Amino acid sequence: MDVEELLAREGIERLAGQYHMAGDRGDATAYAALYAEDGVLVSMGDALNGRQAIHDYIAGVRSTNYGGARQPTYLHHQLCTHSIEITGPDTARGKAYFTVYTDCGPDHHGTYRDKYVRVNGTWLFAQRKVDTQWFSPDCASGPGKDG
Repeated sequence: MDVEELLAREGIERLAGQYHMAGDRGDATAYAALYAEDGVLVSMGDALNGRQAIHDYIAGVRSTNYGGARQPTYLHHQLCTHSIEITGPDTARGKAYFTVYTDCGPDHHGTYRDKYVRVNGTWLFAQRKVDTQWFSPDCASGPGKDG
């Protein structure tokens, strides 16, 4: 592994950390800024194209009640088993597992499948596919409760 690859990996790891911190805070502006201008977020079967669509979706998530269980007062994302493959000087792809904890306990978990792009020296999401595989019956921080 050369220095350029190490720097790319570090930039992508930083991106992942910023993503979770912005999401946990409910900061839709910071969250959307982590995507390329034409970036795509695929979640719950919906594809959100571009920063504005991603921003608007994240801004509305915390105001939605997804099925009657009480809403959590905080979110803490935990990322693990993050694999990164550098595919070009300014492109990469990755996969990671995530678990979200709230004041309700373990809330939901799943897998991210990502495409990354470096724009003006900064790594961003070109595409993130979120596959949430489980939701707790005790809390309601995400869609999927009503089938």
